[in-house]
Amino acid sequence: MEMRIQELPAFVVVGARYQGGMQSGEISQFWEQWGNAIADLPASEPGVSYGLTVGFDGSTMTIDYLAAAPVAADAPVPEGMVRWEVPAQTYAVFDCTLATLSETIMKVYDSWLPQSEYQRGYGPELERYDETFDTPEQPLTFWLPILTGA
Repeated sequence: MEMRIQELPAFVVVGARYQGGMQSGEISQFWEQWGNAIADLPASEPGVSYGLTVGFDGSTMTIDYLAAAPVAADAPVPEGMVRWEVPAQTYAVFDCTLATLSETIMKVYDSWLPQSEYQRGYGPELERYDETFDTPEQPLTFWLPILTGA
């Protein structure tokens, strides 16, 4: 599994928050519901969107997730959306596709992380998408916050 370490400065996102199950395609349905509204936000990186996982409960298979776009710190927050500040962080970055994202995340946690010199850092996991977001073959990156020198 190829990986690179990358520093990411703090940034602000605005998007829609989902809290609930994830066994039956709920996240995909959530993106279908909110994708156009997120694409219409005044993004500071045009064509880029993020999925942020800020909480996951493996016993209930529920997730706290944000579908969002990076915006200027003073960007307005449309009704029904929220603003989150993503802290500056060091990340392990993995290339995958939309179709292989779940498999990649499982491999990262089951194999890569336990065998690496790193520990899981603080802050959300990121999925970084570009304008080709709607295809299963779409390349994307999965960003895992890590602690270096652990």
